[in-house]
Amino acid sequence: MLNIQNYSASPRAGVVAERPQTTSASDRIEITATPSTTEHRGADIISLSQAATKAQQAQQTLRSTLPVSEENNDERTLARQQLTSSLNALAKSGVSLSAEQTEGLRSAFSAPALALFSTAPMAQPRATISDAEIWDMVSQNISAIGDNYLGVYENVVAVYTDFYQAFSDILSKMGGWLSPGKDGNTVKLNVDALKSEIRSLVNKYNQVTKNTILFPSQTGSGVTTATRAEAEQWIKELNLPDSCLKASGSGYVVLVDTGPLNKMITDLNGIGSGSALEMDNAKYQAWQSGFKAQEENLKTTLQTLTQKYSNANSLYDNLVKVLSSTISSSLETAKSFLQG
Repeated sequence: MLNIQNYSASPRAGVVAERPQTTSASDRIEITATPSTTEHRGADIISLSQAATKAQQAQQTLRSTLPVSEENNDERTLARQQLTSSLNALAKSGVSLSAEQTEGLRSAFSAPALALFSTAPMAQPRATISDAEIWDMVSQNISAIGDNYLGVYENVVAVYTDFYQAFSDILSKMGGWLSPGKDGNTVKLNVDALKSEIRSLVNKYNQVTKNTILFPSQTGSGVTTATRAEAEQWIKELNLPDSCLKASGSGYVVLVDTGPLNKMITDLNGIGSGSALEMDNAKYQAWQSGFKAQEENLKTTLQTLTQKYSNANSLYDNLVKVLSSTISSSLETAKSFLQG
C-alpha cells in the first residue's frame, strides 16, 4: 500500500567539480554545474508526455472486451507493463508534484480493497519524501496491483469461460442422447455417453496444467505455483470450495470447481447405465431437475467470477484515471513554465 506522509519536495542535486590545487590547500575554487531549469522542464515534458500516452492506452484496454482469450490478456498485460515503464522514467527524472497531487495519489492507492495486492516500499513513515520516491512507489504499486490483482482475475475469467464453454459443448449433444420411449410415456437416455463426456471434462480440469489453473496466472514455460497461504487467500477471494486447492510440486495452485460435475456423475450412476436407458417421465424429470440445478450452479459461478473481475477492472481503471489526471496536470505545469 502506498504510504506517503508529511510530504515535502526534495530539490534536485547539482554536480560539483573541483579544480586541482596549484599553490596551497586553501587555494581551491568550487564550481557547481547545474542543468538549467529550462532543460529540466524540457526533459520532464518528454517523460510526462510518454506517460500520458501509456496511461491512455492502458485505459483503452481496460474498457475493451472481457479478457476471454490469451491474445486479449497479452494485450492488456503489455499495456500495463508499458505504463509501469513510463512511471519508472518519471521516478528517475523526479518530476515535481504538488502537495495536493501527492495526497491524491496516496488516497487512491490506500483503498482497503488493494491492501492485500499492493506493495509497501516504505516500512517506516518519514517526515520527508522526495518526488522521485513518490513516483517510484506509485510505479511499484500499479505494477503489483496489475499483476497480483487484476491480472489474476483476467486469468480466472479466461480459464473458467473455457471450462464453461466445454460444458456447453456437452449440453449441445444432449439432443442426440435423448429419444422417446416405446409408448410415449417413457424417455430413453444414453447415460454412458453423457457420463463419459462429463467425466472426461472433470479429469481434464482436475489436472494441473497451464490451461486449467485459476491461480496463480501462468506465464512462460512450466507451471507456476504459489504458497499455500496465497492459494487459500484466493480461494476465499473467489468464493470457491477448499477442494479447489491442489498441491503441485513444492507449491499450490487453485483449480476450477468441478463439484457440480461430480454431482452430475453421481446422479447418473443413481439412475442406471446403458446407451438407451429407458425411464418413465417422473423418473426422468426428477433426474433432469437435479441435472439442471448443477448446470445453474456452474452458470452462477461464472457470473460471480465475471462480476468480481468487473469490479477489479473498475478499481484498477480508477487508479489509472488518478494517475492520468496527475500526469496531465504536471505536463500542463511544465509546458506553461516554458511558454511563460
